[in-house]
Amino acid sequence: MAAKLFEQLTRQYAESLLHARGLSPFTIRTYTSDLRSLGEYLDFSGIDPTHEFAREDLSSYLSWL
Repeated sequence: MAAKLFEQLTRQYAESLLHARGLSPFTIRTYTSDLRSLGEYLDFSGIDPTHEFAREDLSSYLSWL
């Protein structure tokens, strides 16, 4: 459920980047790819992306990359 919501929010964010900020499709694809990678890590680690996560979680994600 949380992973599905994260994916939906990622799509909405991508749409806002296109319409509100006028970013190129390549830039948007790169941003969403990074967010999907983060979503995969959160799911893998059992971290609910609908709640705040700590700085340590982000550090762990960067190490996971």
